[in-house]
Amino acid sequence: MIKQVFFLSFICFILISCSSNRATLENDNSQSFERSRTGFHTKLIKNEPAPQEYSKDLPPRGVSEIKYKSGDLELRAWISELPNNGEQHPAVVYVHGGFSFGTEDWKNAKRFQDAGYIVLTPMLRGENGNPGSFELFFGEVDDVISAGNLLLSFKDVDPKRIFLAGHSSGGTISMLVSMLPSTYRAIATYGAAPDQERFLKSGWDKVAPFDAKDVTEVAMRSPNKFIQSIQKQLIVYVGKKDTDHLKENNNFVQTAKQNGESCDFTLIEGDHFTSLDKSILDSIDKFNKMQ
Repeated sequence: MIKQVFFLSFICFILISCSSNRATLENDNSQSFERSRTGFHTKLIKNEPAPQEYSKDLPPRGVSEIKYKSGDLELRAWISELPNNGEQHPAVVYVHGGFSFGTEDWKNAKRFQDAGYIVLTPMLRGENGNPGSFELFFGEVDDVISAGNLLLSFKDVDPKRIFLAGHSSGGTISMLVSMLPSTYRAIATYGAAPDQERFLKSGWDKVAPFDAKDVTEVAMRSPNKFIQSIQKQLIVYVGKKDTDHLKENNNFVQTAKQNGESCDFTLIEGDHFTSLDKSILDSIDKFNKMQ
């Protein structure tokens, strides 16, 4: 009888301890993505450049090409002309769509410059002749965080008003960045793909440089797996006719709101591409109100 009582007490203790550990994790969700990335090393089955061709475009007048460090990699970026007027200005890192950067991407980012922002457009690892291998939403997240840190080194930049915006693949990367510590005040995504399992099954598994059947590899690139880890104010934009991304982004935001995360959903007229211009303009307005 004594042994039975002891055994039951021991089982209760284990159950309570497990429950307590789960509660601790639930109360510390803001760090779960960060912890998961710290203990994870992606296994690439292809060490190759990004799969999209690029042209060696020269920066337009008033724009300079500079280098920034991301870990051991030295990567390229374009930056708008610094005002050098003794004042601090808001700044934005704009992450292009697709897997290469060109002048068309700068034209999109220039909306921010026209609104008084200092603009930095990073080229990521494996892109545009950059060193490093294409990782499809893993190491590129570190590159975007590093780009934001670079802006802190410019006296013209207000360190409290550094923002992040990204379109399509750049939106997915930006969404993942929102779940990690960074210098960004707030983040806007345009047509992101938070459900990477769905994304890969739509044909992008052929592009993946990792085993697309590896559940962990896919999860570590999937914003919808770590919604409770959102650390930054996140504004999610989708075109009303962007049928490939509309439902999954809406589901992402609704879950985030239920969890009490700072996340807003904004529908814009147009499809994946035609909605971009209006989305950028609306995000500029929202960023301005945060100053």
